[in-house]
Amino acid sequence: MEKSSSSATENDEKSTTFSQVVVSPNAYAYNTVISAWSKCKDLKHKHQQQQQHDKEETLPQKEDICPGIIAETLLYTMMKQYQDGNDNMEPNVVSFNGVIAAWSNSNTIESGERGERLLHQMVDIKSNNSNQMMIPPDIITYNSVLHAYATSSKCGSFDAANKALNLLHKMENEEFHIKPDVYSYATVMDAFAQRGTGGGSSSSGDDIILSGATSATIGVESAETVQYLLQKMKRSKTIHPNTVCYNAALLAWARSTHFDCAERCELLLREMEKQEGKRHYATAKPDRISYNTLLQAYANSPK
Repeated sequence: MEKSSSSATENDEKSTTFSQVVVSPNAYAYNTVISAWSKCKDLKHKHQQQQQHDKEETLPQKEDICPGIIAETLLYTMMKQYQDGNDNMEPNVVSFNGVIAAWSNSNTIESGERGERLLHQMVDIKSNNSNQMMIPPDIITYNSVLHAYATSSKCGSFDAANKALNLLHKMENEEFHIKPDVYSYATVMDAFAQRGTGGGSSSSGDDIILSGATSATIGVESAETVQYLLQKMKRSKTIHPNTVCYNAALLAWARSTHFDCAERCELLLREMEKQEGKRHYATAKPDRISYNTLLQAYANSPK
């Protein structure tokens, strides 16, 4: 009986001791949570599906569950505490990359602009002693911004693809001392291929409604831009197009409603088939998406 009473007293003392321990989160903890939010995709769409399944359930609004907003709020909390003298809260490239990735997965028309704004903020971070410091962006940073613009393009922005292309050109000219890789090109190509698809949302109300003729013109221009990027990659000695790049070109032509869009797609597909076995094009063989896109092109063909 005494032993049982003594054990209970020891547990109470341990419980009291643990409850008094205060552990403040550091930058690593914040980066981990930001990374978690960066992996959340299209939460609004998931909630809409759940609402249709159970209309009585009350769910948070889009603004409450936007991964980009939540991740950016965490980043600004880190920056504020670091500027106030907490060295354990110094943001780094992982912090910014995570927030930009969160915006690229937020399914909103403003994803690209929010991502590029964060890119510019990286070179204007104030340290806790008020001296200016810079967080050098890496290839992941730039590709994440390109991906964010691709998201904006899919959400209905007709200008996002052009902004992604402009950023790609700056990378090509080594203005940022970071050269684009195959993912950079594939992402910009996808931005043009998916241009104006719609399905996203805008908090700024900048959605554009185009006439059928204007939309068709933009479709052809987008396809020609994607084809131009594909040709540039094929001429490169260091970057070679893969299946994703070819599929983006196929989709761009299939959606263009150009008078010979189907023929253009078939030429691209045959080109992919001929690449099999070649050293630099081992990753460019056609897949199911390639063939399905060709069928889509024939379905959309005005001929």
